[in-house]
Amino acid sequence: MAITLAIAILPPAVMRLFQPIAEFQNVLLGPFAQFGNVVGGWIRPAVVTKNTPEVQELVRDRDEALRLYEREKQRVLELQGIIEQLQKAAYAIHSPKITTLVAPIGIRSAFSGLGQVTLNRGASHGVRPGTVAVCEGVQLVGRVMDDVSSVQCSLLPLPNQGTGGFKVKAVAKGDDGSLPRGAEFYVEPVGDGTFLGEPDDSVVVSAGEEALLFDLHWPESAQGMVVGVVESVSRNDAKPLRQRVIVRPTLQVAQLSQVILKIESDESGDGVKKTAAGAKQ
Repeated sequence: MAITLAIAILPPAVMRLFQPIAEFQNVLLGPFAQFGNVVGGWIRPAVVTKNTPEVQELVRDRDEALRLYEREKQRVLELQGIIEQLQKAAYAIHSPKITTLVAPIGIRSAFSGLGQVTLNRGASHGVRPGTVAVCEGVQLVGRVMDDVSSVQCSLLPLPNQGTGGFKVKAVAKGDDGSLPRGAEFYVEPVGDGTFLGEPDDSVVVSAGEEALLFDLHWPESAQGMVVGVVESVSRNDAKPLRQRVIVRPTLQVAQLSQVILKIESDESGDGVKKTAAGAKQ
């Protein structure tokens, strides 16, 4: 215990010397942790819809089509704003090539269900910092951090406070595009697995609506992904002119044994342009 305490208070520069040992330990423990996660998922499976595989596939296709529609609609709104401001500069829309990769979850945080987890995929599989992780097609669950090794990487769950704030748009569930443009506001992780938004009173938000991510600081592959469902809307007593909007994710990384990574690459093969430099555990 004394040796552990002494190591814990060493400066960060000295702690980097132990990084190779930590990576080697993660590689050794990864298969056992992955097996434990699979067994845990079998004993206590995540709550999913009890439909046939064909129906579930159709639902995923529908959700993906709605996400793409919302993304394109957002692009149209951005272009209209540029035209209204009489901007003469060309507006280039980055359309990267996106590939998907199944990433089993290895080592989890021992202290929090919202702590970072280790994925058994790394740079040799094409993973790069900033890659987003999803589940069930359109549910955004996290983002890869900067410490990507050749065979492993760290994933920061979306509700972790290290993720920081981002912009979402609340739309009615199953919106086919016939409804008006959704309400836009910023949300931040609270630390209990939910997100808190404080839009002003002029923003119309209703419980039950889906919150979709639309934030230019996130990769293109994350735009229009589902963050969660608006759980409650109430008046903010501390800020009378603002509301308190609670958004709860439908899935947490702690419930999953694997995630899907959406890896971006441009024509030159440089990979994702945006990284998770701001992400902290």
